[in-house]
Amino acid sequence: MMKIPTILFLCCAVFAQPAFAASGDAVPAAASSAAGAEGFVAAGWSLEHRIATDLNADGLNDLVMIVRQDHEDTDTDEKPFDAMRRQMLIAFRDKQSDQYRLVHQDNALIPARETVNVEDYLPSYKPLETKPAGFSINLELFMSAGGWETELRTFQFEYRNGHVALVAFDSQRTNRSSGKTNGVRIDYLAGLAVKSSGNIQDDPVKEVSERLAVSRLYNLQDIGPAFEFNPFPETD
Repeated sequence: MMKIPTILFLCCAVFAQPAFAASGDAVPAAASSAAGAEGFVAAGWSLEHRIATDLNADGLNDLVMIVRQDHEDTDTDEKPFDAMRRQMLIAFRDKQSDQYRLVHQDNALIPARETVNVEDYLPSYKPLETKPAGFSINLELFMSAGGWETELRTFQFEYRNGHVALVAFDSQRTNRSSGKTNGVRIDYLAGLAVKSSGNIQDDPVKEVSERLAVSRLYNLQDIGPAFEFNPFPETD
């Protein structure tokens, strides 16, 4: 299968990228089952965000949670700052026991901060949202020093064939100096990508659609740190 060209999407990538630390560097294993969201939170961690939605179509609301390690000082830049280490947990509600069963723990998608110049990757407004048959997570890259680019990435997931599958992806990048914007929206189920380019000072935005040859869906465990993920599928 052919590789999809990514020149338009990557043309703004020539800026100082921070090193991304996967949150799996030092995280505990969550409980295998619990009566509620709080029961999955390990000592020294806090429940930061949660949504309830029926992921496996059994008529019961399941849980998607983001938990965060309590303040963890690191001094990579010789300035103490909070690494903001997180993990994402997904648990299904069981009809018989009325308990929640952990089905997935992801320690990588939400990066931990490795420099004081990188703002919190998790936006304060609706980082988790319910979607039909699934949910989405929003992540933002913003550097207070060392780079002019900002990027908002949205990953939309559904539970399919026993996996947490990525069904849609959205990236919007803006250069705060030039005002140039580049974006891409991908519907993996439809096999369609829409690339956009423009400038925040101008009204017209150019869009180009491309068909994608998708041999399989990415699963959550395939993605790794959010801003290292290449959203364009490559074929065997």
